[in-house]
Amino acid sequence: MDKRIIKDEEVSFIEIKNDKNLEVTLCTLGASFYRIVYKGKNRIMTPINHKEFYYNEQYYGKLVGRFSGRIKDATCEIDGRTYDLPKNWNGTNSLHGGPKGISFSNFDYEIKEEDESIDVIFTFLEKESYLPGDVSYRITYHVYKNIDKILLDMEAYTSKTTIVNLTNHAYFTLSSGKDVVLDEILTLGCKYYGDLDMNLIAKSICEVNPIMDFTKGHEIGKYIEDPYLQNHTSFGYDHFFVKTKEEDSFAAKLKNKKEGISLTIHTSYPAVVVYTDNYPTKMEYENCKHEKKYQAIALECQYIPNGINMENVDKALLKPKEQYKEYISYTFEEI
Repeated sequence: MDKRIIKDEEVSFIEIKNDKNLEVTLCTLGASFYRIVYKGKNRIMTPINHKEFYYNEQYYGKLVGRFSGRIKDATCEIDGRTYDLPKNWNGTNSLHGGPKGISFSNFDYEIKEEDESIDVIFTFLEKESYLPGDVSYRITYHVYKNIDKILLDMEAYTSKTTIVNLTNHAYFTLSSGKDVVLDEILTLGCKYYGDLDMNLIAKSICEVNPIMDFTKGHEIGKYIEDPYLQNHTSFGYDHFFVKTKEEDSFAAKLKNKKEGISLTIHTSYPAVVVYTDNYPTKMEYENCKHEKKYQAIALECQYIPNGINMENVDKALLKPKEQYKEYISYTFEEI
């Protein structure tokens, strides 16, 4: 395996090439994926300008926290106390840890070479601000040597009871960005989904209807223009799906028949948010001139968004002396 470090002022990029078909570039800003190259083509959306990658609100490839997703009315209760959060979504709700979430923090890192993988370990201490507790993070990307797989391990500790719900927000495009993802086939290990209000907050968790049912796999574009999605502020898929069996690690599989490749995602989390890039930006990207609607798909494994304000779901609360430990794995294969 080959590896090298590239510096951009205080930000570092770690490039790793395995012995098969995979090249991965990680970034200390947001403990993030910057590039995933499989069989010579970049398979995630990457803004050309580093500053756009660092600070844009699309979260390309970023680790997202202290909490993923939207929190209704930017408020929550922990141990009987109400906490007001930044209203960085439609001026009403709080999104992805707020405007100063860990996606925009520069992590320390070290590299360890193991028998089967090269491990990049990112660490960061997030001080208490609008949520209680100082939270220490240890985020490890295992890039395997002889299989085209990346394992993302997420660990955290807190000094006070708080919300922790981490994910990675890579936008996958198996066609390497030249085509939209509507012809790619998505399969989910999920029989339930979150029915959303117009602020994209879950009203209820329902059994999938035909439009939302990916359990048997079909093209992403099959129902995406249906009024159920287009007469809504989502304008496509921007929903969380709940795994049919929580103990089953399978979350999602994405296939591109034209390219002859697939991406399979396994996770310890109970849910995966599917976002079909419904609000494209005007930035320039490495693998396409300008982003089009449905250019890519984000598959964000996590606890249920806004669970802190819902009944009968995991509220994603971490207590002192407990360890937060979850994982997401990404495996690329020929089909």
